[in-house]
Amino acid sequence: TSKVTGAAYRRLMATPPYRPALDHVVVSGSGEWVASCCVWWDESTGVALVEPVGCVPEHRGRGLAAAASVSALTAARELGATEGLVCPRGDDDHPGPARLYRRLGFVPGARTVALERVSPGTR
Repeated sequence: TSKVTGAAYRRLMATPPYRPALDHVVVSGSGEWVASCCVWWDESTGVALVEPVGCVPEHRGRGLAAAASVSALTAARELGATEGLVCPRGDDDHPGPARLYRRLGFVPGARTVALERVSPGTR
C-alpha cells in the first residue's frame, strides 16, 4: 500500500475545483490520519465526484472510509450537489471499492471500455 506524500497532496489541493470543505478525513485517537474522502463538485452539472477514498490497512473493516465518504457527500449536498458519482475499479482483483459504494447506495452503471489503436500492418 502506498501513502500519499505531502507534495502529492499539495498538488491535489492546487487542482481546480478543489474545495477544502469537501475533503474529509478520519483521524485516530493518536492523531493519525486513517481514512479520507475528497469530493469534486461541478456546480454547473450538480455532480459530486467521489475521488479519492482511502483507508490505511490497519483500520480497514471499521466503516471509516464509508464515514468519510458520507460526510464529504453530505457537505457537497449542502453546497448544492444533486447527484453523486463514483468510478471505482470494477475488476475482481479489487472488490473493496465496489462493496463500499454499494453499501452507500450507489448502483453500478455503464463501464468504460479502453480501446487501443493498432497500427496498420501489425495484425
